[in-house]
Amino acid sequence: MGEGVYDEQRDPERGALLLRSNVHLFGGFAGGELERVARDPGLHPSVIDASHGRGGEAATQGIAIESNTVIDGITLTGVTLDDLDYSNAGVLGGVVTNVEIRNCIFSEINSKRGVMLFSKGIGISIVDVQFLWNTAITGIAAVDLQLCEDVVISDSLFSGNDSKFGALWIYLSSKVRVTNCDFIANTGGAGYVGAGQEILL
Repeated sequence: MGEGVYDEQRDPERGALLLRSNVHLFGGFAGGELERVARDPGLHPSVIDASHGRGGEAATQGIAIESNTVIDGITLTGVTLDDLDYSNAGVLGGVVTNVEIRNCIFSEINSKRGVMLFSKGIGISIVDVQFLWNTAITGIAAVDLQLCEDVVISDSLFSGNDSKFGALWIYLSSKVRVTNCDFIANTGGAGYVGAGQEILL
């Protein structure tokens, strides 16, 4: 994805950008690069603005992902609350495997389930991601992991997020590693970890 703001209308039901299996989405290109390593998401941000994604109204899902996908160097914002929709989230991953999300910014997302909702996911990597000023009225502000396995969350920032249950929720999940992450001024605290789970901090 080239530098710019992408605010087009998408799926009329939820407004989500659908990332099919085996699709790798990279942002941060100025337009003249000959190799992917030459891009710079900080200098040339690629912003998915979901505020018009659902028939001109704000989307209730930002990105819906399938297995074997990569999101790298993207900023997502503009997702709005739908309190009646369980899957109301910035990034929705159901029964997925081998998902990598890295070098991204998720900011000012107002949803029921938080920025990311993964249910029964295996092999999820969240690295060098910033979760900034997101709100979840009934759920988790940033990352909601349920029944997941083999998850890595590292080198990421959780700051200014507002939720009753904190920024990170790990429920009935195993082999979850959280390393080198900063949790700063999140309403509800850093998060919740259920009893009897294999968590490495």
